[in-house]
Amino acid sequence: MDMSKAEVCIIGAGFSGLYLASRISSQFKVKVLDLKSEIGKPQHCAGIVSSRVVNALGNIVSEHIEGKFRKLVVLDIDRGSEVLHIKLSEPIFRIDREGIERSLAEISIAQETSINLRSRAVKINGNTVISTKDRICADLIVVAEGAVQKLTRSLGLGYTQDRVLGLQQFLRVQHLNLDENSVYVLVSDTFDKDCFGWLVPLRPHVLIGVMTRQHNGKEMLRHVEKLCGKLGIISVSSRGNIFGGTILRGPPLRRVSREYTLVIGDASGFVKPISGGGLYWIVRQVDILSNSVRITSDLSEVPKIYSMGIQRYYFKLKIDRYVHLLLKSIGYSKIVKVIGALLRQFPIAEYDEHSMNLLRIHKFVIKSSQLKFSQRS
Repeated sequence: MDMSKAEVCIIGAGFSGLYLASRISSQFKVKVLDLKSEIGKPQHCAGIVSSRVVNALGNIVSEHIEGKFRKLVVLDIDRGSEVLHIKLSEPIFRIDREGIERSLAEISIAQETSINLRSRAVKINGNTVISTKDRICADLIVVAEGAVQKLTRSLGLGYTQDRVLGLQQFLRVQHLNLDENSVYVLVSDTFDKDCFGWLVPLRPHVLIGVMTRQHNGKEMLRHVEKLCGKLGIISVSSRGNIFGGTILRGPPLRRVSREYTLVIGDASGFVKPISGGGLYWIVRQVDILSNSVRITSDLSEVPKIYSMGIQRYYFKLKIDRYVHLLLKSIGYSKIVKVIGALLRQFPIAEYDEHSMNLLRIHKFVIKSSQLKFSQRS
């Protein structure tokens, strides 16, 4: 088997791997491996991101923005009622993630990154990656393998056990009775206690999705579509292909590096525990990693520097994880209905800060109760 060399070998040509490559390939000789045959495939992500992510990506993302939203609306599809309106501190966006990945690949290739598709990394042995095509000797190895976590486990770094299925589909609609400035979060008594659905208006389409712990994801998606149709929210003229896959919900890995290797993206378990969203944390991790390679001229030291840099985020995500488990014990649907009964409209929320939002809700409820009490007095 042939032996090649690279300063940085990235395993995974998804968003995290390609974003990292685009950030460091002007400084280092970078090689990217991935089993898939086409960049941006398979399609699996809802692509809803915060202004922070869009700002971090800069000009790369501008041509791939498909929708802009300023509010979240929680909709009880069992009863056809809007439970809670959440005004966002900054807009959120629907982005074409597949298109962004292709743009990131183009930027990386223009900076002489080598992207090898149909090449599966089988094993990491010290500073050598053994793939189905060759062996790559690298000063730094970055595992960006997504939810698979096969190499991550082989390195003894752990495994993210909390996993759900997320499926979605683009529907072409004749009629759309939704606020097109809002993303709709769907709750139902038929969902698992810590799962929900979503509707994203993108006229003439709507993106419909559902999260489930069951194996009947397609049936659940059809069920949600039928309920929305009965409520007069949508009238469907045609349907696209169903897409999606495994969504990780945490916990984050305590150790994210070993010897010459480190882990980023979903493979590290750094995701928002409530929604499973990972793009925000990928941007944070790549920022830290990009800064780490500037600190030292010895790439073998980068895993240690990177690990120290993300420690505070690890503890933050652990707190978010505990909040998620508390909400799960009660049930998402019940929680938002109680909050909706107390508030109806939540004034300002940070899209990426779930625990902070719940703290703000708690404070807002207390202030509202005190105000009502003083008015009665």
